[in-house]
Amino acid sequence: MAKKKENKQAKQNEAKKVQDETAQDEQAELAQAEIEQAKAEAEKAKEEADKAKDEIEQAKAEAEKAKEEADKAKAEIEQAKAEAEKAKKEADQAKPKADKTKVPTGKKYQCQWQVNHNGKKYQAGETISLDDKTANDLLANGAIKELK
Repeated sequence: MAKKKENKQAKQNEAKKVQDETAQDEQAELAQAEIEQAKAEAEKAKEEADKAKDEIEQAKAEAEKAKEEADKAKAEIEQAKAEAEKAKKEADQAKPKADKTKVPTGKKYQCQWQVNHNGKKYQAGETISLDDKTANDLLANGAIKELK
């Protein structure tokens, strides 16, 4: 009977040992599955990080391009300002010349003989426009007569 008991105990021990090994194998398999899942998640995270890095690089490139375009536009604005300033100076210089050659817009008179006015010669019979002050002297000496 002792031998039966020993065999039974040995079988129970063997069964427990197999059960323990099976549990250990299952735990090892579970741990291995968790490792594989962690690796997959890490790979996915790496891919997402790489994608984010690429997006950042693209955004940097776009920002640099926008900065270059803004700098170019700024330079064009500065050039336009300089050209406008130059044109204004030229216009300011031309204005006194234009004022000297401007034809008076006063009353109309007919020249009775040749009249020199503001650097222009008017022949007898020509029409000339004069302001009252300028016309008074010429009317007084008979060089012009007022047109009605």
